[in-house]
Formats: sequence, structure tokens, C-alpha cells
Amino acid sequence: MKKLSTIIISSAMVLALMGCGETAHDPANLELSTTAISSPDSTSDEGDTTSQAESSDSSPADEGNTASDDNSDEDTGEVNSELTEDQFVYKGKTVSILDDNDRILQNLGAFNPELTVNADLQSMYIYGEYEITYNALKEEGVEYPYILDVETDNISTSRGIKVGNTKEEVTAAYGEAEETKSGDLSYSFDGFDIIFGFENGKVCTINYKNISTASKFDEWD
Repeated sequence: MKKLSTIIISSAMVLALMGCGETAHDPANLELSTTAISSPDSTSDEGDTTSQAESSDSSPADEGNTASDDNSDEDTGEVNSELTEDQFVYKGKTVSILDDNDRILQNLGAFNPELTVNADLQSMYIYGEYEITYNALKEEGVEYPYILDVETDNISTSRGIKVGNTKEEVTAAYGEAEETKSGDLSYSFDGFDIIFGFENGKVCTINYKNISTASKFDEWD
């Protein structure tokens, strides 16, 4: 059980952090049998998954869960003082990796059933044509929010950074950071990390990683 869990976690990290290439989107890269799961007709209380028992206390601005009345997909890329560092707006809804699983799924809306996959120890919900990938890890049927991967320039961070920005623009907004071997820039906050992936000097993916979930499943190594 523990070894299998380690395999699935490693696969999830590769899929989330590769980000910019088409191979990262291939469900076969999970190296585990996966099955497509159907998108619900609505974001009602009934679903195929069980959420965490409690929502994170560090997730502010739950009231209403909307940043504006405009449901347009277009994002101006400007600093949004109404958002906290863990939040972004998708189709008029405020999404945070620190929210519980049910709230994240509700605020993201209908996923792409043809691309979304489900394995014994994780689920990968795909929105649009890989605009967003939401990765949740499982234990005893409970899904824990792990990574939100953004790959569209229609979504900005709270500091106005989005896909297409340069590395210089990222460091101007977030400060200097030590680069990973793959050239990513990682910034740590209370309870989560933001990791910017680059291709040809420009942001190609933005990962929000839940540290609590990462720590919980790292204990299985």
C-alpha cells in the first residue's frame, strides 16, 4: 500500500510540475490503470467523491466565493487586492488550494469528463482543454486537495502574474527565488507553495500546492 502510494504521488508531481509539454497531459503517464469519470450534471451535494471533514481555517473570503459579478473568462492580469495569495478567479468563482475538496470542485464547476481520470489513490480533474488540472490524493476514499495547475493566460495570481509573463516579471512581483533544476521558481506561503514553470523564458504553468496534503502523503515513504 505504501509503495503504491509513493508511485502515484511521484506520478502526480511529474504531471503537475512538467506542465508545459503535451506528454504531461497524457493519462498514460500515471503508469497505473485509470478510468474516466463522468462530470456531474450540476455541482450539487451528491458526487463521486468524499471531501475532507473540515475546511482549512486559513482559507479566507469564503463568503459568496465570487470575486466579481462578471463571469467572463478574461483576466486583466492586474493585482487583485480582494484575493489572498492562495486564491485565483475562474469563471467568476474564487478558487483556493486551501479549501476543502468539495468546495474546490463546486467552485471550479463542470470538469471535462473525457480527460478527467480516476485512480485508486488519486483523481485528476481536467477543466477545459487543460486550462486547469486539479489533483486530489486519496486515503480510505477521502480526497485531499493537492495541486491546482493553471495553464491558461485567462487566470492570474493575486499579484497579477499569469501564463505568458516573463521570469523577470515574476521576480518583480514575488521577489527572488532559488531556481529548481528544471528552472522553475518556487515561493512558499503559509500552508501552500506557488511554483512557476517556464518555457522559452515565459510562464507556461502555475502550480498551487497544498503543503498539508504533501506532508501527509510523504509520511508513507
